[in-house]
Amino acid sequence: MRDDQALIDVFIAQAGAPLTEFAERHEFGEPTSIVDRRISQVRIMLKKREIAVEVSYDYREGDIELFVARLENGEVPEGWMVDARGRRFRFRVLELLLARGVRSLGLEPKGSESLEERYRRIVARFLSLIEEHIPEVLDGFLPG
Repeated sequence: MRDDQALIDVFIAQAGAPLTEFAERHEFGEPTSIVDRRISQVRIMLKKREIAVEVSYDYREGDIELFVARLENGEVPEGWMVDARGRRFRFRVLELLLARGVRSLGLEPKGSESLEERYRRIVARFLSLIEEHIPEVLDGFLPG
């Protein structure tokens, strides 16, 4: 079993590569990483205009999720999904895809892949799903 810091380092390195490529292709800012050890979470964020694309990794559970968040003054509001005024600002990419009728996600586990390969594959696939099905994100706007 790997220690937490090793998992964090591997995730940032492996998820960072497809995020950097995505950011360059679509003119997002550089990826920034936030580690919150209180909740065993790593987030990597890309910002553009009014939104952020975030990858969240729970290194205790091994879960990877992608989110799109509405920015206020260039920053993600306080809170997890809802801001202080009760408005939802963060949306799971999976929910947005399902709402658009996408059912074949291509995220099924691959039997012999390493942890590093898994991280890179899942993040790259989620980003390609954004490109294919939620194009307004590429222009820096939250789907409405």
